Amino acid sequence: MTDDVTLDIESIAAGGDGVARHNGLVVFVPRTAPGDRVRVRVQAKGRFARGTVLEVEQGGVGRVTPACPHYEQDRCGGC
Repeated sequence: MTDDVTLDIESIAAGGDGVARHNGLVVFVPRTAPGDRVRVRVQAKGRFARGTVLEVEQGGVGRVTPACPHYEQDRCGGC
């Protein structure tokens, strides 16, 4: 199952991904913060799902602009 949906990020998982829910599944969404409303592509992985951010529709209070321009481009090498 792959869907493009709008989700509200509820919390942060132990690994740092944002956590939302869709159709009874927990969805882990990297690079999100609690309170974010994001449009994501959801890919089911059994009992949970992974989301890829397509657009941040509204940033939550915990969202900050990354200091490094490479972060958003998936080229972060950890300096």
